[in-house]
Amino acid sequence: MNRKRLIIIATCTVLLVGALVAYYFINQANQAKQQSQEESSIPANRSNNELTLAIAAQAPELADNGQPVFVIDSVKKPLAGWYIVTMYQKDDPGKTNPARILLQDRGSNKGGLQVVMGPGTAFPDEETKAYGIPEPVAKELDK
Repeated sequence: MNRKRLIIIATCTVLLVGALVAYYFINQANQAKQQSQEESSIPANRSNNELTLAIAAQAPELADNGQPVFVIDSVKKPLAGWYIVTMYQKDDPGKTNPARILLQDRGSNKGGLQVVMGPGTAFPDEETKAYGIPEPVAKELDK
């Protein structure tokens, strides 16, 4: 009688542990799939036109009646989904007064391109840390 009871308890224990292990691996696979879908919703590269439109829409001081008053000089992409844009006012043909602005591409299902910091010429470490900027992006922003 005790032997049957031990076999039943051992079988139940094995089934329970097996179910927990299966749940863990299924959960991990679902999380990986979800992350992959989120990453695939972020375009590999945004055009200067897309960046210009996002900046003009979110930084009203850089637009006049909805039209940008700046031109993009260069774009750096230190990490996937992050853009450091160097720009000049259209009325600064000598490019003597550059400014930078930081954008993050959060993907089409999370708001798209978002201005995170700027425009500006200096981005102190305390500020980039407060905004949660990844270290490689902050280092490139300092250059």
